[in-house]
Amino acid sequence: MNLITYFCSAMQKNEGKLHHQLMIGGIFAVGTLAASFLVMRWELLSAMMMFFASQLHVQCRRSSRNTMAFIFTGVGIGMACWFVTRLLGIILSQLLMIRHEMWESMKQGMLFMLANTPPDLQFT
Repeated sequence: MNLITYFCSAMQKNEGKLHHQLMIGGIFAVGTLAASFLVMRWELLSAMMMFFASQLHVQCRRSSRNTMAFIFTGVGIGMACWFVTRLLGIILSQLLMIRHEMWESMKQGMLFMLANTPPDLQFT
């Protein structure tokens, strides 16, 4: 007896009780899926974009569209970076602040090196 005939015979015997139980269980399953999609929306979106970029990269390589394959590689790498930063809880403003701090420290280091370089230093 396969699953479909078993389900149909159980529906006839229980006069819809099984259907009600399956419907309640389905509502809880849908609620769980909806909550997980709501919590993981950006991570799931970036994971799907990485997958699609990978598939399109492969298809473009097979059909000798190297420029499009290169573009999809960049999209995949960008989505991977976005995925990791979202999982780590890093947001764009933090990245901009880190970039500003790095630029300032590099600028101070270069100014320090220029100020302390001896005038008779030969670069050959």
